[in-house]
Amino acid sequence: MRIVRIIALGSVWCALTRELTFLNVVLGLVLASLLVRAANGSRGGDARVLRRIPRARTVAAAARRALARPVRALELAGFFLYELVLSNARIALLMLRPRLHLSPTTLDVAVDAESDEELALLSDLVTLTPGTLTLDVADDGRTLLVHVLSAEDDNEVRRLIRDGLGRRVRRLFE
Repeated sequence: MRIVRIIALGSVWCALTRELTFLNVVLGLVLASLLVRAANGSRGGDARVLRRIPRARTVAAAARRALARPVRALELAGFFLYELVLSNARIALLMLRPRLHLSPTTLDVAVDAESDEELALLSDLVTLTPGTLTLDVADDGRTLLVHVLSAEDDNEVRRLIRDGLGRRVRRLFE
């Protein structure tokens, strides 16, 4: 199965570069094999995030929960859309200023997730919010490592993630 992925990714590389030469095909296959190895963690690397949160299973579980609790799902969706609009406005204002006053930082955010599904949904929602990106999940599954593009108050960002999105995700899974 790995060879199929390598060939498929190598073909995508050739299609994207629009060059079908021997050297480009070899380069595409080498890059594809490195990517497949990194995703599988077979090189001894740390692929714990990919193993810790199996996305297909968690998305299906979140969808089942949302259908079982439509009011809580709508509350989460409404809050997320509100935060999405606010974050887009903040990022737009940052980019439109004559001088960029960015203060990027990486924060450890303690969360109260009880399951992998909760953790996956919360980390995805954080990543989908402009200006934030979930980088890693601690081994205990209780802490997210989040990159923030511009944070004036680290504790406020932690509070918004934990008490804003985190609380609503928890309620969805109760």
